[in-house]
Amino acid sequence: MIKLLTHVALIFCCGQAFAQTVDDYVEEIGWGEFSTKFNYDRPPREIKGEYYLFHDWVVADIELYDSTKFKGKQLNLNLLSGDVEVPSGYGTQVLDKFKIKSITVGDRIFVNTLHLEGVNHRNAFFEVIEEGTVNVYCQYYSIMRQPSYGVPGAGNDRDFTAIIRQTYFVERESVTEMFTDNRKNNLNYFRDNEEVVDYIAEEKLKVNKIKGFTKAVRYYNATNQN
Repeated sequence: MIKLLTHVALIFCCGQAFAQTVDDYVEEIGWGEFSTKFNYDRPPREIKGEYYLFHDWVVADIELYDSTKFKGKQLNLNLLSGDVEVPSGYGTQVLDKFKIKSITVGDRIFVNTLHLEGVNHRNAFFEVIEEGTVNVYCQYYSIMRQPSYGVPGAGNDRDFTAIIRQTYFVERESVTEMFTDNRKNNLNYFRDNEEVVDYIAEEKLKVNKIKGFTKAVRYYNATNQN
């Protein structure tokens, strides 16, 4: 009986220590401006599809605008609300996005759009696809595909599906624009480098498509480093 009580006490203490550690780091960053402290509201469980970027909590590094860094913290990105959610004790907490400069998950970097000129999606996090003289970003967001009847929360939520979408943005000289399916306009990013223009022609890159455009940007950035 004593061993059992000791075991239970150890589990309780360890659980408290873990929760306290998470809470301390969340307290230092701060709460989301419009979010509740625990059990953040999210769509009903009956809704199908994905509205989180990752299927589960992921380990990430967080850098704040004041250069403070937190290593190895669990989080996920809610693509419906744009919030950064973290596990805390038995609930979920939402971080203050105004303070977060970037989030790194493995080799993937997500930057806060607060410092991107021309982006209307404030307080969202864009993934860095290419970085250099020309930057390419990807915005992930989730939309609710509705049935032909009803509204969310009216008892037929199971008919709604959350779908993840992607939009790309291009930044050069501190100006950020949405990527468009326009070959002529997209070629303007490379007009100052004949080598890159020739490369695009030789490789027959479709710069009106994000795959071909990204490949051209990668080559362009590499030549500008030399």
